[in-house]
Amino acid sequence: MRNRLHRAAIAVLLALLAARVSAAAPHGLGQRPPVGPFLDGTLPSSAPAISGDWSAVPAFPNLPFTNALGLAAVPGSTRLVVWEREGRVWMFENDPAVSTKTLVLDIADRCQGWDDSGLLGWAFHPDFVHNRQVFVCYTWVEPGTVVGNPQLRPPTFKSLAYHDRLSRFVLDENGVAVPGSETVFVDQAASSVWHNGGGLFFHPGDGFLYWTDGDDAVGPTQVIDQDLLSGVFRIDVDRRGGDISHPIPRQPRHGTTANYYIPNDNPFVGRAGVLEEFFALGLRSPHRMTIDPPTGRIFVGDVGNASREEIDVIEPTDPFGLNFQWSVIEGLHGDLPSPHLGANKRPVLDYGHDEGQAVIGGYVYRGKEFAADLGGRYIFGDNVRGTIWAMDETTVPYGKILLCTLPKGPGVNSGSDYTGLSSFGVDAQGELYLCQMGNLGGRIHKLARTGPPPPSRDFPPLLSQTGAFVDLASLAPSPALIPYAVNAALWSDAAVKSRWMAIPTNGTIGFAPKGEWTFPPGTILVKHFELAVDETDPGVPRRRLETRFLVRDAAGVHFGATYKWRPDNSDADLLANGLDEPIAIRGADGVRNQTWHYPSRTECIVCHSVAAGGVLGLKTRQSNLDFRFPGGITDNQLRAWNHVGLFSPAIVDSDIAGFDRLASVADAAAGLELRARSYLDANCAHCHRPGGVRALWDARFDTPLAEAGIIGGFPASNLGISGARIVVPGHPEKSVLSRRAGSLDSQSKMPPLAKNVVDAAAVAVLEAWIASVPPPPPTVPAPWSHGDIGAVGIAGAATYGGGRLTVTAGGDDIWGAIDAFHFVGQPHAGDFDVSVQVARLDPSDPWAKAGIMARESDSAGAPNAFALVTPAGIAALQWRAVATGGTSQKTGSADSGPHWVRLRRGGNEFTGYSSADGILWTPIGTATIPMAANAWVGLATTAHDNGTTTTAVYDQFDAGAGVAPLNWPPVVAMASPLPGAHSVTPGVATVVATATDDDGTVAKVEFFDGQAKIGEATSAPFRISWASPVPGTHVLAARATDDRGATATSPAVVVEVGGLQLGSVGFQIPDGPLRFQFPGQPGSDYVVEASGDLKEWRPVSTNGVVDGSVVFVDLQPGDSRRFYRVRLR
Repeated sequence: MRNRLHRAAIAVLLALLAARVSAAAPHGLGQRPPVGPFLDGTLPSSAPAISGDWSAVPAFPNLPFTNALGLAAVPGSTRLVVWEREGRVWMFENDPAVSTKTLVLDIADRCQGWDDSGLLGWAFHPDFVHNRQVFVCYTWVEPGTVVGNPQLRPPTFKSLAYHDRLSRFVLDENGVAVPGSETVFVDQAASSVWHNGGGLFFHPGDGFLYWTDGDDAVGPTQVIDQDLLSGVFRIDVDRRGGDISHPIPRQPRHGTTANYYIPNDNPFVGRAGVLEEFFALGLRSPHRMTIDPPTGRIFVGDVGNASREEIDVIEPTDPFGLNFQWSVIEGLHGDLPSPHLGANKRPVLDYGHDEGQAVIGGYVYRGKEFAADLGGRYIFGDNVRGTIWAMDETTVPYGKILLCTLPKGPGVNSGSDYTGLSSFGVDAQGELYLCQMGNLGGRIHKLARTGPPPPSRDFPPLLSQTGAFVDLASLAPSPALIPYAVNAALWSDAAVKSRWMAIPTNGTIGFAPKGEWTFPPGTILVKHFELAVDETDPGVPRRRLETRFLVRDAAGVHFGATYKWRPDNSDADLLANGLDEPIAIRGADGVRNQTWHYPSRTECIVCHSVAAGGVLGLKTRQSNLDFRFPGGITDNQLRAWNHVGLFSPAIVDSDIAGFDRLASVADAAAGLELRARSYLDANCAHCHRPGGVRALWDARFDTPLAEAGIIGGFPASNLGISGARIVVPGHPEKSVLSRRAGSLDSQSKMPPLAKNVVDAAAVAVLEAWIASVPPPPPTVPAPWSHGDIGAVGIAGAATYGGGRLTVTAGGDDIWGAIDAFHFVGQPHAGDFDVSVQVARLDPSDPWAKAGIMARESDSAGAPNAFALVTPAGIAALQWRAVATGGTSQKTGSADSGPHWVRLRRGGNEFTGYSSADGILWTPIGTATIPMAANAWVGLATTAHDNGTTTTAVYDQFDAGAGVAPLNWPPVVAMASPLPGAHSVTPGVATVVATATDDDGTVAKVEFFDGQAKIGEATSAPFRISWASPVPGTHVLAARATDDRGATATSPAVVVEVGGLQLGSVGFQIPDGPLRFQFPGQPGSDYVVEASGDLKEWRPVSTNGVVDGSVVFVDLQPGDSRRFYRVRLR
């Protein structure tokens, strides 16, 4: 007792001493540095924003046009041209009071102008001032065969009578087309008059002509070896040759091309059999395409089909040969399944048909009149609604800001909707114009603004003017800045980073032990980047690259900018746009160039998004570390910041040790999972989280791994890997997570921005962790499995229990060319006939779907047959006969429930049925699908809304012959004997097992000694008698079988069986009777047998145990000799 009290007293004393030492330890910060919001007002208080009230007003009220489709400035003059759909081009002075116009070109006799066809595009040659050349896209017909008129839509059209034509004309000194000057470059017969494109421009950098054409309304769309359709095309009209371009190697299937060369660096040059003009593909109806000369960004407005309109962007840093996904995917609904042509790219913005029905691509505003509001913003609109928007690139995906609505043009609507917005144009000063269709005198409009003037303040042009540093030479920060570090840094191509923050004196950080912190308005974060440029000599100074600022405005929105350091380190200049720069680095093998990417302001917000809270590194799990502060004191950052009052609520120092702490991938003392998840939190979680990108998993450290969709989660793209998942336990080579982390390919690398060097240490940690991850326990019985297929916004789940399967599913739909849903299925070869009751389907959307599906593979575009029911009780059979083809449907009956569906396969025939009771079946229809014999069969559920989930409950699944039922096996365990038990022989032992079945009953339990069956029980309690086991080691087990034939075997129990040990035996042999006794086991009965020859034995007596002993008396021994043996009964 004294020793225990002594030890306890010492422990208390040590704790008190530790507390006193902790309390006495100096803090890293003695006082809070004073600073006003926005770094004492030297930085802007808000990002450039759109203010005021906007409207569209006639720009040239005295000039009417008939169905104007575009406007352009005449180079070297003050004039403009406007072209009309029916084949006329007009020129006039850029003067609001102008009332006269000159006819420049009239091809109305051979230009079929109706619906999507007509004179669609016009571009001046870059050397127009000298060569007078213009290029035109129009719909050509035999002269004199034009049908209809601007007010009358033609009643019929004839396939292949209409040609998509790209031609050159020459204008005279008065700006009028020279008769007979047309030179045809492309003449391609079309199957329809729709989806004809019309985007046309000369690139200011390479001088090549770019144009768009649509899919001709019939496709095919994902091919580049037939016609010049469904893409962006790029040619050299000047035929420069040599290292620049080469002659046309191949003609389109339905047309002819001539008079130009193919640029040598076009993406498909040299590929056998292709049309080398293709620069990008996968577009449906790209009516307008423009380039922003200062940035080189190309914008395409692609008119949608059934559901989504989209804006696509070709960035200067994008690889050539982008694939914009049509007709496999429409809108922001995931990525192309592999393999596919070109480089997959999603649109940057899409919108539904509740907001408009025909997107009209526009221009990036570079004019002066509205520069404060609209400068650098892409302006676009919608034909049907007349809506004019500015694209908001501060959100992910990009959003749109409503400016105004263009009024309908006067006249008769001669088609789908041909009185609204048709196009945009810009004049020589970059001012924007809106083209209004109207067959009785439409007008060219422009934007007008009313209201207070917009804020005009921007970041200072030089870093030295920000006040962030008191000495740029030494990079000495302002006293207002607090330096800090993080546990797990975002990978930045091996750059060395320094970080500071300025928290306004009148504000505090909203502290949270988990999740994100909040920051007061006017908070400034600064990050400085340097790169080692000589790996052979660490003493060589690092190169200063850039210094970035992140600002929080009064509304909680974060915006940023970066300053690029000058080569002499004298100062750094504010960058207006993103930039790539080669950095020479000396290594052991010589000098190499490493590309460094300076982000644009828009790219800053891609990561520092609203969903991520704006600020990425400053949070508890990242900041919980010891840091050496400028005064030389090392302290925990949280403790130091709390001491000077930065946190609200304040924290208790003793709680800090219990807060989460991320670990660097280089921290060998930390576990693999901690390092891997820390890396994901730092490098991926700003996008991969709820509300972030449309991905299927959550990278945040705070999210339990089992709930994050990482282990076994379906990726948006499988990268061509069979069986790929986000993480496949034990298989890094099949895990998209590690594959993307180790990639520099622009289409697969992660993170996707500013990554030009692989973080090899992180990849090694991720691969080692994945190799160590055990597989998760199943939630559905084998051979069934489940997962999301396609680009599902919210990951689904499935659990089977109690005879019912409950599925939670997201996904946009099972329809069109590609699907997004949750699938619970099993591989199956050959025919089948299965049915199920859809006991519940939540009405999250009227077209949520649940039912039985046969599917060729887990590819999002795989052929399939689907017998389904909707929340309203509508039964249907839908199918996709070919991969990434269209989807067809036959609708069956509708009833209030209950709902059964059934799907039967016979060869390539798939028949769907519906039923109200699961007994009487009504055929819905039959589809012929050339599906492989080895396919999948299972249950499919989609929410029909990528932003939510629906829940379906399936019951009474009837698998039929050859398909494994949904059935958990029984659970069985040995109850007696227990492991290590000893038994004796001869004798009888009782063997007992417990067995249960969650979704049925236990039909029988069989008992085995090794491979030999020793008994069976068909009802509880499950027990048998094991008679006279052979002495030695025995391995006992029980196998349970349920009412559906599923079996399970218990863990084995090892027991020893030996001869009966009597211990000390006492004999008494008086005259006559013989008496002996031995120790006995209480509760046991002992049988004594006698023999005179050791051959024949007869029972003499059965005795129990009394007071621990067994006593035997043989009253008539009789024989001259007698042998006795004892066994347990």
